[in-house]
Amino acid sequence: MPIWLPGYGVVTVILKNDQTVSGILFSEDEKTLSIKDSDGQGIKVDQSEIKERINALSSMPPMGDILSKKEIRNLIAFLMTLKGEEL
Repeated sequence: MPIWLPGYGVVTVILKNDQTVSGILFSEDEKTLSIKDSDGQGIKVDQSEIKERINALSSMPPMGDILSKKEIRNLIAFLMTLKGEEL
């Protein structure tokens, strides 16, 4: 089962009233999902109102076959140091 990190996982939920909400999973707890939609608007969804939840698969290839865990950590640490024009 994939690990969904806040701000990185794309989720679609179908509510009990058949409304569909999609976007980036911003945060989650036992009562609420916070989703940022394509317009950048934050939407809070009560877990009790969700009829179906679909977590999108990542388009990023698995890096475990290419880089070791230490190399992946080092790459992420380096990328986090970049600012502004370096990006």
